[in-house]
Amino acid sequence: MIRKEGQIDLGKYIHQKTMVLREELKLIKSLIKDHGPTVGAFYETVLKKFLADFLPRRVKVGSGFLFETNTGKASRQMDIIIYSDLQIPPIYQHQDFVVVDYSTVDAVIEVKATVDSKGIKEASRNLSSAMEMLPLGKNWFLVGIRSELALKTITKHLKSSLSECSGIFILDDTTKSSEMEYFIAGKDIYQADAWEQFLGRIWDCLKIAKREIGFLKPSA
Repeated sequence: MIRKEGQIDLGKYIHQKTMVLREELKLIKSLIKDHGPTVGAFYETVLKKFLADFLPRRVKVGSGFLFETNTGKASRQMDIIIYSDLQIPPIYQHQDFVVVDYSTVDAVIEVKATVDSKGIKEASRNLSSAMEMLPLGKNWFLVGIRSELALKTITKHLKSSLSECSGIFILDDTTKSSEMEYFIAGKDIYQADAWEQFLGRIWDCLKIAKREIGFLKPSA
């Protein structure tokens, strides 16, 4: 494909950004050990900041709650919310903590320090809470800092309790003798290019959202 002048190669851009993110996460891991909640909180903060810099400026990144104005219903608390405030501003905002109208949300990401049986149950409850409101399709992702469940077990959960999940990204599979990161989306499992695939899916959510609300015409 021939790119026009000034048009970026999105795949290459994502790859370059991913390399920087990987190094930052490695630094955190080397500094803070054996304290899951703290490591999880740092990873969540770094990922949130990265997404805010990585995604288009029309997109905002925060954490908090989805809200349904007509019914007054609120979701469970969400770790990372990707939303737009161009048409409807947050109902409440303090720094990056927000309560946003569900219709402004492009994607939601849950970050778990450890993905185990307990973590999957919690993630399933949060997934259900979000998907009751999200109008644009399967835009909920789970990121696990480390997993104590085998890849095969996580895949089974994607077909059952997490069937509405857009994808699961595991940074460190502790069931293996060596560290291994992977991203699962449907029947596809990505390892060498896990970060690129995950961030590419996030970017795709924004394209879908723009098309649905009339900013981007569907291709013929």
